[in-house]
Amino acid sequence: MGQVMEVLATEERTVELSMPSGNQVILPTSSKGMRKVTIQKPDTLLSENIKKDVVIGGVTGALLAPPTGPYIEYTSLDSSGRVFTAKFRGTIVPEYAFAYLAELISVDMPDNVIAIGDNGFYRCPKLQLTSLPPGITSLGDFAFSDCSKLALTSLPSGITSIGDQAFRDCFRLALTSLPSGITSLPTAAFQYCPKLALTALPSGLTSIGAYAFKQGTGLASITLPPALTTIGDFAFASCTGLETVKFTSTVSSIPNGVFSGCPKLSTIYVPWSQGQVANAPWGASNATIIYDYTEN
Repeated sequence: MGQVMEVLATEERTVELSMPSGNQVILPTSSKGMRKVTIQKPDTLLSENIKKDVVIGGVTGALLAPPTGPYIEYTSLDSSGRVFTAKFRGTIVPEYAFAYLAELISVDMPDNVIAIGDNGFYRCPKLQLTSLPPGITSLGDFAFSDCSKLALTSLPSGITSIGDQAFRDCFRLALTSLPSGITSLPTAAFQYCPKLALTALPSGLTSIGAYAFKQGTGLASITLPPALTTIGDFAFASCTGLETVKFTSTVSSIPNGVFSGCPKLSTIYVPWSQGQVANAPWGASNATIIYDYTEN
């Protein structure tokens, strides 16, 4: 079978790597779940010095042959097999690569990582990453969901895609801004992230999904961008610290509960006339709406 490389994984299912040549095979090696898989590469098809494209979750990256190829290594284990630190080498963190590692504190990742697959770090409650590789452009669904100690204050500037619930229940996430290339925020992307300190969103953002910022109790004032056209149900619900909201474009429809459970929300500035957008005040029972508002 030629060269053999071992990697470690944690999920009881196979992660599929799709290669143009069709010569990449993932084989589970444990009957008790995929604690270890073996990647087998025939010498005749993939030499040590040849790079091949690999697609995971719709993102294309480079797959390198051993000894520099992608691998996951648990670098700190106790007698019970609990993982505290790990090392990853490759350009795309595969789906479920580090999911459910309850004791994982840190992961050494190279700067050339371009994407984190779906559930890549799902439910790693002790993970304390303070930064991500600078070249990342995509974060999959649930990428960091339930990482309650993740204390990022910024995201790589090149990120253009954030998946559903990517940062849900990240209680210490303290972002002050989002990358300028993001054009949409999906369902519950930042739900229950109480330390978010955003005051504005990317100027090219066109849509905010349902529950996107629900329970973002640290939000105090938010200016919504001029490109915005749609807002999902309960997008800012239960943001109990939210006091002011400014719209800078006319949104065709706003669901009734977008601002429900926001008792401090006192003023909503909108550039449209009264009655033009239905369901006002969109759940903000204590708010005054300033119609036909324009920035001086």
